[in-house]
Amino acid sequence: MSGNRRQEFDRIWKFAVVGICATAVHAASYSILAMQLLSPLGANTAGFCAAVGVSYIGHSFWTFSDKAEFSGREFARWCALSISGFLLNTGFVIALVDLMHFHYLIAVLPMLFITPILTFLLARFRVFNRNSN
Repeated sequence: MSGNRRQEFDRIWKFAVVGICATAVHAASYSILAMQLLSPLGANTAGFCAAVGVSYIGHSFWTFSDKAEFSGREFARWCALSISGFLLNTGFVIALVDLMHFHYLIAVLPMLFITPILTFLLARFRVFNRNSN
């Protein structure tokens, strides 16, 4: 495998590991808080806040550690991407739990599969792509 292909494979693998960890934090926080303390939307907000910290640290110091430092523009894009993911997950909760009256855990499914795929694509090609800055 050539150096560039190997580097890209490593980046995808690292992104997946960090994303799984952040998604697990979000899903676990959401599930526990929605069951015990908060409304589903409040639980989603708390889960998001916990997960965004995990994902930013993981991607900054591991996934994209080949970058010398992040620019203000990259950081702004990261924040916009994180907020977009939050809004997407909030839409899943509103649509599935509030409007369609499914069990609150059903909203975890698109949080586990749809949001991470979209996040990877946007992070790789818009947030951490030096050519787009």
